[in-house]
Amino acid sequence: MKKKHLNLIILFICQGLNGSIISLLTLTSTLVGNKLSPIAYLSTLPITATVCGAALMVYYASRLMEIYGRKISFIIGNIIGIIGSVLACISIVYQSFTLFILGAFVLGSSTVFNQYYRFASAEIFDDEVNKKRSISIIIGGGVFGGISGPFLAMKGEYIFPDYHFLGTFLLTAIICVIIIIIQSFFYLPMELKKEIIGKHIKSSYKNEELVNLLKSKLFFLATSSCAIGFSLMTLLMNATPLAMLHANFDVEDSALVLQWHFFAMYAPALILPFFVDKLRTTNIILFGSLFFIIGMIIAIFIDGFHSFLFSLFFIGLGWAFMFNGGTFLLNEFVSSKFKHKLQGINSLVVYLSNMISSLSVGIVMSHPRGWGILNIIGVILIFIYTIVFFIKSKNLSGDK
Repeated sequence: MKKKHLNLIILFICQGLNGSIISLLTLTSTLVGNKLSPIAYLSTLPITATVCGAALMVYYASRLMEIYGRKISFIIGNIIGIIGSVLACISIVYQSFTLFILGAFVLGSSTVFNQYYRFASAEIFDDEVNKKRSISIIIGGGVFGGISGPFLAMKGEYIFPDYHFLGTFLLTAIICVIIIIIQSFFYLPMELKKEIIGKHIKSSYKNEELVNLLKSKLFFLATSSCAIGFSLMTLLMNATPLAMLHANFDVEDSALVLQWHFFAMYAPALILPFFVDKLRTTNIILFGSLFFIIGMIIAIFIDGFHSFLFSLFFIGLGWAFMFNGGTFLLNEFVSSKFKHKLQGINSLVVYLSNMISSLSVGIVMSHPRGWGILNIIGVILIFIYTIVFFIKSKNLSGDK
């Protein structure tokens, strides 16, 4: 087997396994928080801590990759994940809400490395079409994580009957160990030779060049698409377990809804490789906006289990198209000497917007009509964004 294809398979598997941790945290963090929290509206603080940990780590993860390469950085990320899992386990045994928040924060720091699999996949091949196909395939690996994460969360909930979800976080530690073993077979040549690393770090970039790239229409469209799509998805996805709990649905119902949501998030990426040479990237992003609007309108006007199911399904599709499309646009900078900084800043913006969304969930969901309010806010935001994006993208050059 060619080394390029082996690398792609390894990234695909690791994306799926890391994705299972993310989806597992989405389902369990709020439920454990609801059990341990002394105040009801603080129940989403653990999932917010996860996003905060990711937001603080995301740029440093990019710098680690710039200095030490992808492989070592991915392994470091999973070592952090093991530490976070152990802290979460200890917090459940001792019923410590504060310690659980710390564990969620550390786990969030580890999950952010998952964002860089898509960038690593773009470096495997040289031609533009295969780069886009690789990105889609790797993002698509998350479909297995989206399905397996809630499943593992349910199976781990009662492994230790006296400590609900202790087994779940023990499983996250095991997953991190498995990922480290698999990643030991991954190889991409270092972009920087060791003898020039020290010089590179000490020297400053030409800020005027970097600033021009950051101000460019291409970077704005790429980053805004990823950030808006991700933050809206986070807002509604993190609210779902609480909204369904308030509507008297059990954990199994929430898990099923989230499994279909994650399937919708990642499955389109497995289909997009066959159409990347036929669809304009800007149209992919606009399709994502449309799916978001459909999903949120369903949540506003329809009640019951199927409302949650179809709403989260379309919201997942919206994320898939907006996030893939934004990544395709950002990949235009892959040959730039500033690519690591641009990728880091892109991811930082994404996670800062996620953090704001996540912080909003607990406050809004403490209101009896919180679920409806979140969806109304979402429709307004995505409608405004779609208009701005359409105007800004009209004069974008090439087939973007």
